[in-house]
Amino acid sequence: MPYDFGTEAELTDSQLAGELAKLSPPTKEQLQALLPSLEDQGCLDQILTVVNSAASSNQKASRLLGTIAELTPAAKAALTKFLVPGSA
Repeated sequence: MPYDFGTEAELTDSQLAGELAKLSPPTKEQLQALLPSLEDQGCLDQILTVVNSAASSNQKASRLLGTIAELTPAAKAALTKFLVPGSA
């Protein structure tokens, strides 16, 4: 008789939903404080445009690789604060 993971799955879903609800994207003001340089802000805008586009995952990945390679060290550091768990 197979084990029913229903209860555990529901609990996990509930816990994950609670954690996701705590996350919020940074405000424009927070990003500007992290990236005072207009060049850095422009790089970040390019990345966000690609991420928010309707392109396929493969197209996004290809575009992001090119854009991320051009990021300045300050932009990479700021982006890492939002993309790497526990780095904030």
